[in-house]
Amino acid sequence: MSYTDSLQDTLQALQFEEDGVRALQNNGDAVTYGIITAIIAGLATAIGTLNPLGIITNPISYLIGLAIGSGITHLFAKLFGGQGSYRDIFAVMSNATLAYWVAVIPVLGWFLSILVGLYMIAFSVYAIMTVYDLSVVKSILVLILPGILVAIVIGALLFLFVGSLVGSLGLGLLSAA
Repeated sequence: MSYTDSLQDTLQALQFEEDGVRALQNNGDAVTYGIITAIIAGLATAIGTLNPLGIITNPISYLIGLAIGSGITHLFAKLFGGQGSYRDIFAVMSNATLAYWVAVIPVLGWFLSILVGLYMIAFSVYAIMTVYDLSVVKSILVLILPGILVAIVIGALLFLFVGSLVGSLGLGLLSAA
């Protein structure tokens, strides 16, 4: 399958058509094409947001984010009984960065990136549902639970830090008296 065919499958998937997602899952070159698509998406957002440093950092951060995000998604989807694979969710989501190509338009790039980001939340739920054969509710939980857990951990660490800081200040005041 050619890169052009992969782009057509991706456009179909981005329209919430299961055939597009399944075609990406079954395409042996989908991961390679997804990496290429994500690199181009990173370049497009750098150009559209007038960020010269982003020409280097955006493609790298897109790829790292996709790799880590796909891993976390895979872990949580498996915890909820999902049937898909890491390769499949990475292939679908990396190819779906095609949507960010619209951000190449200078000045409007910021606004378009935000709109695409919101769209990608809905698409991510759909991709998780399709790749892992999960319900809508489980797919939403797979998407939001990691963020909730990170917020809880950060909140607990912040609470411990502030508590120890206040405690050490309080002890200092007692010994000074």
